[in-house]
Amino acid sequence: MRCGASLPVLRGSRYNMIRLLVIRHGYTVTNAEGRYTGQLDAPLTAEGEVQAERLGTYLAEHEAIDRIYASDLSRAIRTAAPTAARFGLDIIPMPELREIDVGEFTGMTFESIRVNPAYQALKQDAVTPFPGGESFVDLYLRTEKALERILAENTDGTVMLVTHAGNVRCFSCMAAGDSYLASRDHPAIANTALDIYQVENGKLTQIAHEVKEHLEVPTP
Repeated sequence: MRCGASLPVLRGSRYNMIRLLVIRHGYTVTNAEGRYTGQLDAPLTAEGEVQAERLGTYLAEHEAIDRIYASDLSRAIRTAAPTAARFGLDIIPMPELREIDVGEFTGMTFESIRVNPAYQALKQDAVTPFPGGESFVDLYLRTEKALERILAENTDGTVMLVTHAGNVRCFSCMAAGDSYLASRDHPAIANTALDIYQVENGKLTQIAHEVKEHLEVPTP
């Protein structure tokens, strides 16, 4: 991985240093059922709610968060809520941070999709869109637009982003300096785990991957 990649959207920007906490939303009903969620507004499960609370506790103990952004889908907003309450911050909803639109596959089980001829076709490249939905290139460009907006609105400090598995891959791809065509090949992370990035001197650098200490707390 080639970390510290220069990003075109950052060149010429004026800022000091920004710390980005990129977090995947908590465990959802569709996660539990093994279904493609996409942009379906699936709620968190009871487990997901616990994860969100533990995340808030962990971040209050280890971070000084200045601003919180989240995908406007309820699972992301709900995941961010306990942290926002602890820091006394509002959650800024961002449609740009939504998961990839999987179109006709929305709500279908993983097993049924794997044998679908259309799925086999889109596995071959990142440009082919889901039937009636987006491609991984679409997702990458949308996520890049979200990052550009966030950096325009923040010149320093720590910014928390609650988003989805596909977007997590895109941030990793950007930091690695890889082509946007490789975004889907980057790793996702567990629900409410976080990747930590630093933006400094026009470079996005990943400094920690899949932090999940808060998920390892024994259940009482």
